[in-house]
Amino acid sequence: MWMLMVFSYLTVAIIFNAILGRYGVVNNAVIRFLLSGFLIGIMMSFHLISEFGLASATIAAIIWFALVCELYIFLFTLSLGSVSIKILRLLQKAPCQESELNLVYQPKDMVLMRLIRLEHVGLITRNVEGAILLTQRGKSLIKIATFLKSLFHKSIISR
Repeated sequence: MWMLMVFSYLTVAIIFNAILGRYGVVNNAVIRFLLSGFLIGIMMSFHLISEFGLASATIAAIIWFALVCELYIFLFTLSLGSVSIKILRLLQKAPCQESELNLVYQPKDMVLMRLIRLEHVGLITRNVEGAILLTQRGKSLIKIATFLKSLFHKSIISR
């Protein structure tokens, strides 16, 4: 029963987050969800305490709520803000030279380190001219990131 309450209250927190974003109450999406998650979490805690008292089910539900809120924030920020995902999205449009990516992201060393990591894990490769291309594995990751972004798209969450 308490697990159902956790996901019900999480849904309410996400909807409340969307309402706050729609009316421009808080512009930062992460802080906005922290605010809505905190307020809804307090409401859930009072509801659980009135229903079960300070039982282990109440404590477990509060911990689970915090965990799923953290997971939501992680997936949200991953899908919208990851530098590596942004680089992969640029490469999805067309192969680029490293110098072109350096114009988009500063400092230069940040891009270089990301490119080394992306190449090392097999998400990108270089052709004979030195242009950087997505591998099949990189294309698959972009599909997953695009799906996550569609779940958390800013037009739904913010103004």
